[in-house]
Parts: sequence; C-alpha cells; structure tokens
Amino acid sequence: MPCTTSGVAEEQIFAQGFTDDLQVELARFGSLDLVCWQPPAALETPAPETPVANQSGKAFVLRTALRRTDSSLRITAGLSESRSDRHVWSQRYEAPAAELFAIEDNIVAQTAVALATRLEDAVLLESRSKAIENLEAYELWIRGKSLLLKGTAEDDAAARVLFERAIALDPHFARAYGGLALSWFNEWTCQFWHAFDANGEKAYKFAHQALALDDTDPLLHVVIARILLHRRDFDQAAWYVDRALALSPNHPDCLIQLALCHALLGNHDASIRCAERAFRLHPFHPQWYSAYASVPYLLARRIDEAIEFARSSLDVPVVDLPAALAIGYVQKGQMEEARHWYGKFEALFRAKITGDREARPGEAIDWLLSVNPLRQPEDIRFVREAMARIDASKSSPAAPVATNPEPAKESAMLRQGAGWMLSYAGQSVLLPDMKGLQDIRVLIRSAGTSIHCFDLSGHVKNAGKSDQVLDDKARSGYKARIRELQEELAEAEDSNDLGRSERAQAELDSLLEALSDALGLGGRSRRLGCMAERARTTVTWRIRYAIKKIETVHAPLGRHLRKAIRTGLFCCYEPETPVKWRLADKTDPAEATLAG
Repeated sequence: MPCTTSGVAEEQIFAQGFTDDLQVELARFGSLDLVCWQPPAALETPAPETPVANQSGKAFVLRTALRRTDSSLRITAGLSESRSDRHVWSQRYEAPAAELFAIEDNIVAQTAVALATRLEDAVLLESRSKAIENLEAYELWIRGKSLLLKGTAEDDAAARVLFERAIALDPHFARAYGGLALSWFNEWTCQFWHAFDANGEKAYKFAHQALALDDTDPLLHVVIARILLHRRDFDQAAWYVDRALALSPNHPDCLIQLALCHALLGNHDASIRCAERAFRLHPFHPQWYSAYASVPYLLARRIDEAIEFARSSLDVPVVDLPAALAIGYVQKGQMEEARHWYGKFEALFRAKITGDREARPGEAIDWLLSVNPLRQPEDIRFVREAMARIDASKSSPAAPVATNPEPAKESAMLRQGAGWMLSYAGQSVLLPDMKGLQDIRVLIRSAGTSIHCFDLSGHVKNAGKSDQVLDDKARSGYKARIRELQEELAEAEDSNDLGRSERAQAELDSLLEALSDALGLGGRSRRLGCMAERARTTVTWRIRYAIKKIETVHAPLGRHLRKAIRTGLFCCYEPETPVKWRLADKTDPAEATLAG
C-alpha cells in the first residue's frame, strides 16, 4: 500500500520516494511476488484496502506511514494477512529530520530484509499444518529451506526429500534445484570431511541447474564462487562474487558469505564493507555470522575484532576457528594464549581430519591453507609466519600441494612463447595458442572434477544483441565464410604460415560462436540468448578442435585426451589411469617438434 502521511508536502515527497525504493528492494527477493496498489486517481477517497488485497490473490498487505515532529521523522511499517487482517509484523524507524535522506537506503534495506523473512516465516507456519501431500511446490521449498537452517546431516537429507517433491510438482522450479544445491553446500561448509569433495561437486552441479532456469538467485552465485575458490579458480570465482553482490546488495546471509569470499581473494576493504552491512541489516544474526566474520577481520589485520568474533562463535563446529584465534593472539604477542588455541586446533585436526593419527610436520598448516584458499602471497605468508612463531611446526613451502617424486617420463603442458609445449609418453610437441588448449589445461588442472561449460567459456554474454531469429540468407552466409576459413586455415598450416593461421583461426572461432547462438537442434534456427546452450556449443567445439590438432602431431596424446575428456553441459578430464601433469604459464626453451 502507499505510504500515508499527514499531508505535509515534504512528508509526501519523502513517502513517495520511500515507497518506490522499498518496492525496488523487495523485488530483489525472488521468494516474493509483489503487487503494488495505488488508489484510482479519479476517486477522492481511496478504495478499501482489504478487498483489493483479496481480489489480487495475495496473502499479505504491507502498510507504511510517515510522521514528522519538530526534529525528527518516524516511519512505521506493518504487515497483516489480507483476508483476516491479522497482524503479522511491525517495525518503527526514527531519525533526525536533517539526516533522513542520508540514511534512507539503510531504512529501506532493513525493512525489506525483515519483511521478506517474516513473509517466509508466515508461509512456513501455514505449511506445517498441512499434510506433505497437499503442499504446493513453493511451500515445500519454504519448509525445506527452514530445515537447512538447522545445519545437521539429517535435516539436510529431509530437506532434499521436500525439494525433490517440489521438482516432481514443477520440474522448472528453479528454487527447488537451488535448495538441493544449498543442502549439499550446507554439508560442504559444515565440513563433513568424509565426503567433502563429493558434497562440493553436488552443490556446484545443482547450483548451475538452478541458475540455468533462473540466474537471479544471489546465494547460488555465492555457492559456485565458494567452490571455485576452493578449486583456486580465482578469476571465475571473482565474477560470481561480483554478480551475487549486484543481484542483492542487501541480502545479509549473502553479504556475510561474500565478506569471506572477498577476504580469500585479498579484497580486504570490500570484505569488511560486506561484513559490516550484513551485521547492520541483521542485528539479531545467527552465531555462524561471527565465525564467518573472523576471517575477513583477521586478514584485514583488525586483530581485536577478529578475536572477538572468533571467541563469540566457538560453539559453531568449524575445525579451523581455533587456528584463527591462535594467529590473532600471535599478532598481539600473547604467545601462551596462541599456543593454547593452536593446541585446540591440532586436537580438532586429529579428531576430524586425520582420524586420530598424529599429524605430520607442517600437515595441519598445509591443510589450513588448502581449505582457506588465499589468493594473495602476503596473506599466505601472514598465516605461515604466525604459525612458525608459536613453534607449532616448521614453515613449509608456500604451495599447499604435496610433492611426489617425478616420474621418469613427465606429462606437461607449458607455455612456450606464444604457444604451448605438450609432453606425453616421452614425446614433446609445440602448438600455437588456441582457446581449446586453454580449456583442456583448466580441465587437467581440476582432474576428476566437473566444470560447467559456462565457467570455461569466459561468461560469453549476449549484451547488445537483439532477440531476432537468424534468417536463411544470413545463415548461409555464415556457413559459406566458415568453409572458406577452414580451407584457408588448412593451406596456412600446410605452408607453416603461423601468422595467417592464427588470423584465420580467430575469425573462425568468432563465426562459430555467433552461429552457435542462432542454431538449435538439427541446425534449425532459434532465438538468440540462451547463454548456457551457447557456452556448451562453443566449449565443446573448441575442445574437440584442439584435440584434433593434437592428434595430427602427437597421436598418443590426442587419443589419451579424446578418451579422458568428457564434454557437454559439464566438462571433465578423468583418465582411466591417473596421469601426473606439470602445468605452468612459463617454461625454459626445450627441444620439441613444431606442429604443422
């Protein structure tokens, strides 16, 4: 409903702006269906509120009012059921009149967050009174979401039953797939270590399934960002972090997780801003907020606040929380306290990670850095030096990956000038740079892990393109030029003309990507705009083309990659027999056979 005032002109101006901003902010919450009601302009008296709400079919009415005193303005907001007019929630905000415009954004954000939470709670209370067979998909999702908040494996499993039932009712219900992603993410972040990698993989896949149906859920972007951070794919993770923040800058659960993401990426000012806003928007936050906040404040070198957050969340079952306290007390010079908390960390590490086996020297610190993937070298040094100072272990090499003896014949994919040197089964070759080789390198780096084609494609977007269908004439033109380029490319490679080959390849890549936008199954024209389908087609072609080029100069490697790489919506490098690869962006000159 419109914000009511006493009729003063200044009040009316602010009330209209407040109403407009509140509508925009509420629209960010995908769980709400928003109906904005305005009285007919021709009527001197506004139409009755309750009948309008009933006719709209919506369950709740939000009423706001603004009143001015000599020195301040007061805003009240109230939520009631539309049919019974039963009061559900209310809130009051008061601020000095001179500062009201400056703090309007905070008032709007706090109102929207509180309102969205209350609406979901109301639906949950109603759904609990119904037998599960009678619940609609949305109510099933709400009940499942409430189970996720309990954070136990049993409740996660029960939530998945509800989400799967919701999908059976509505196979295109994105939030149900999102619920499945969050359930596995819940277990991944709650550190059920016996299935840590498997749970992360399931969360990643279901999150992408949900985003393929509706890409506006910020929490799902956070899920993918966290998993990509764990894989140390920092650039792709940063894209999802930025996307999540743009989608919902006032979602407190999202903000506190983004604070951790920014901290791991080394964006410490941004991480503190996210954390502060999360606490401001959700003053009665759950305890895990403080556990998440301890890392951003620690890495931002705000030690006292980091210690306070960590100590206030010790009941949260996080293995590395005592390690954060140990590092904090090292910075304050309180070494006895630091050793105490590091002892707590070592005890949890033995109980949860090694299965009561005594940790090897440096093992606990390497593990700590593997589950907290820090992008910036100075942050890695900060952690290692703190641990070394309490003499918990000797400082180990910077890379948290265990080393094994090198095999006699090493497989490698190394940058060589403008191209790549590939080594396998004792044979090395040089190939010019191409996108498919870069895709293969990413897959090899994450061997055994499925990667969504969207994350390989570099997030190719359709910005600036219309939704028109590609006509037959344009399609024929594309295909004719592609045939010309394929012939030119073959001639250039036969004559070993690398410059001409690279130019033809670049144009060919561009045309194939454009054509894949417009053609569906069987080469039929379709509407442009399906980002996931475009990415799948583009990445599949790039990888297959690269493998074909490898086969012409290194048949054993080409056969190996063709068998080991799976393409499609999710791509994966999974050889039958594990292969140890050396991957690097630079290498020393080495003898190799020049492709072509």
